[in-house]
Parts: sequence; structure tokens; C-alpha cells
Amino acid sequence: MIQNSQTLPVSNTVAYVLWHIWKARNQFIFHGQQMNPRHVVDMAIIGARSALYSFPHPADIVHPTINRGDLWHPPDPGIFKVNFDGAFQPNTTIGTIVSICRDHNSRLIDGLTQIVAASLALQIEFQALLITLRHLEQTGQLHNKLIIKSDSLILVESVNERSLPPWEV
Repeated sequence: MIQNSQTLPVSNTVAYVLWHIWKARNQFIFHGQQMNPRHVVDMAIIGARSALYSFPHPADIVHPTINRGDLWHPPDPGIFKVNFDGAFQPNTTIGTIVSICRDHNSRLIDGLTQIVAASLALQIEFQALLITLRHLEQTGQLHNKLIIKSDSLILVESVNERSLPPWEV
């Protein structure tokens, strides 16, 4: 499928495929939802295409099985977008985090994965943010304007001071 997408840069396509595999894995582990592998790759290729052509409006992308909210949208020029996530297997003390930093042309600027210790999924989400920020600082990326994205509402509300972080984190 990737070979058939010859117009897409391989590094971007691979990054999108890996990100969507990560998300599908989390859907299976945490919600018991098994995704069709073809659908996961289709979503990744559509995301890579949308980033490549920088569609100004997600409505320009038409695919009957793709939720437009799942597509990656590039930041404005001069801004880096950092997406991060964490995954945790209940009844264990380990989890994994991943983060990806891209520019307005969807070029992969940086990324990381790491195994971390925790006892709750929420702890993994907070660690993902802290480790990502530490990594960006160590690599000199914090001087850039950043958009940082998380799918954890509790984390976002805590960081934006709309609520206190839960005591567990």
C-alpha cells in the first residue's frame, strides 16, 4: 500500500503508519475494539496525504470510513506541532509513551518512544507530557513556538489550570 502511494514522502508515510498502529493498539488494549489493518493503513495514508497537501479545510478530504477529526492538521508556518500519547496495560506497572514533532510542512522534526513505570494510565499520560517537554528542552526545540496535543482531557484541563491534577499523578 505504501509503495502504491508513490507521491508521498516515505518518512512521513512511515511516521503516519506507526502513529495509527499505535492508536489502533490502544483502542484494542483499552476498549477491546479491534481495527481492520487495512483501515489503519488507509487512515495513515490519508493523514499523510492531507499533511502533504496541507488542505486548509478537512472537509476537502473525502473517505467514507475516516472520521475527519482523526486527521492530522498542520500548524501555521513557524510553529511546530507535538503530538504525544501514553499507553498502559492494567494490572502491570509499565507503560509506553510516544511523541512526534512536525513542522507546518508535516516534516518529521523529532520523536521519541520510551517505556515508563506507573500504576495508572493517567500517570502515563502525565509522564508522556513531562518526558516530551524534557526531550524538547534537551534537543533545543523549546525555543520554537509549539502546539502540544494530547487526547487526555484530564491532562489538558490540568495543564490549562481548569482543574487541579488528580493526586495520583
